[in-house]
Amino acid sequence: MTHRVPGMEEHRYQESAQPSPEGVADFHDSFKNLLVEFEVPEAERSPELAARIESLEATYKDLLTELGIDASQRTPPTAKLAVYGEKDWNAVAEAQGLEGRRCQGIAILQSGQILVSQGATADETARKLAHEMAHVLAPRTWEASLDDKGMIEEAGIKRAGFEGGPRRAFKYFNELVTETIAIEVSRRDAVRRGQDGAEVLIGGYTDGVVFLDHLLAAAGKKLGRKPRELRTGLFRGYFEGDMASLRFIEDAFGAGALKILAELRESGGKDWFVLSEAAQKIGLDDTAYFYQITIAADAGVYRLNDGTKLVRPTDGRRSSRI
Repeated sequence: MTHRVPGMEEHRYQESAQPSPEGVADFHDSFKNLLVEFEVPEAERSPELAARIESLEATYKDLLTELGIDASQRTPPTAKLAVYGEKDWNAVAEAQGLEGRRCQGIAILQSGQILVSQGATADETARKLAHEMAHVLAPRTWEASLDDKGMIEEAGIKRAGFEGGPRRAFKYFNELVTETIAIEVSRRDAVRRGQDGAEVLIGGYTDGVVFLDHLLAAAGKKLGRKPRELRTGLFRGYFEGDMASLRFIEDAFGAGALKILAELRESGGKDWFVLSEAAQKIGLDDTAYFYQITIAADAGVYRLNDGTKLVRPTDGRRSSRI
């Protein structure tokens, strides 16, 4: 069926049926012949990292169950995990056409593989894994192809065999939701391991995560709904590939808001500028956003509206793209 995407005005998209449990299983099974092989030795995993991986798996399973999703129908996200030492990571990243210095984790969606650079601590490595695990647990993606006329060719598309068009919609926004999920899972995982979960290591796309956090808070205020409720619906839609979960953005900020978010792109270290511009276009007050970004630049700590603090790794370096 053909439906109108909220915010795309006269643009339309082909809505795929939501995947059945059998379809999800078949999708993941189709990965087995698509493995990408690297002639690079993997790093030895410490017992601490092995325990962290097991804990993250359990935390994601709990989250999916809470969202009403049958976790048993999803392939364990670390079934095809490889961790590489710092010296070998650049070769792996470059083989995927990426820059190892900036990119610290890769999810190869066609094969279900997760590749990550080993961090200085098990905490850092686990933090990278939390992001990539979300990618491979979602059997569908919000990313869509736009033709030259701005028409969405397909949305909620299956990733295997997808051919990107001239432009991509929702790609950056999809990453912001992925990273927001990774932060929530990292927080819950810390609680699972007996910590308070008040602080989570900075991962990637942090300016965008803070933007999305403020957007959810503002939307909740406009709609008389709790931001956590909106975020839960967003998470469920992410894992089910359901674009209807994005409609609250139009309800809160009016027609055209979703189209603006769909066209967001990374901007080489100046994401805050692009995001502030987008905030102005959709009528989101960016004062609090700018204040948070400015304070974080000096203190190295981002504070989300639920009280979670995003802090820099132990060596103080800035976040890399994951």
